[in-house]
Amino acid sequence: MNVRIYAAGVALAISSTAAAQPAANAPAAAPPPAQQRGEPVNETTAALLSIGGTTGSWLVILGATRLDDQSPRGRELLGLGLIGALAGPSFGHWYAHSTFTRGLGLRLAGAAAEALTLVLVAKICEDDCTLPPFVTGLSLAGAGLYLWGTVDDMVTAPRAARRYNERLHDVALAPLAHPGGGGLAIVGRF
Repeated sequence: MNVRIYAAGVALAISSTAAAQPAANAPAAAPPPAQQRGEPVNETTAALLSIGGTTGSWLVILGATRLDDQSPRGRELLGLGLIGALAGPSFGHWYAHSTFTRGLGLRLAGAAAEALTLVLVAKICEDDCTLPPFVTGLSLAGAGLYLWGTVDDMVTAPRAARRYNERLHDVALAPLAHPGGGGLAIVGRF
């Protein structure tokens, strides 16, 4: 009886080892991704990325305004700072695997309102630069939306990290066995 169990165990070990060997013409396995999906993210890091991205961008804008207006470097720094000020508050959300945020949408709407204001001011100020009240209101609304979106992304970045980490608790690794071999399977609720 024990000999049969031992023989079955050896046969099973040999067959699983043989099944695990790659075929001679099998393609090479893909390299692992740089960041494993499913690793928890840190709430403090998410907050610091949003705050740091915002602060750094505004410091670049401030530094660019101190340079000569005609210098190419000043214009490049100003453009970089403006792009960073639009994207920087979302850095913590992107770290927490949240792509498009409410704050980014508000900042985009605010930037669009400010761009429209600039176009209207340029058009109105060709002859007489007396601005109608709606242009001033549009500019204030755009600035308010931009500020609201910036603060919203900085404040909600830790919550985005917490939500991502909560989703990870619903995922688990399970052993997988089938006639052609075996391995691990990721199971969970999505």
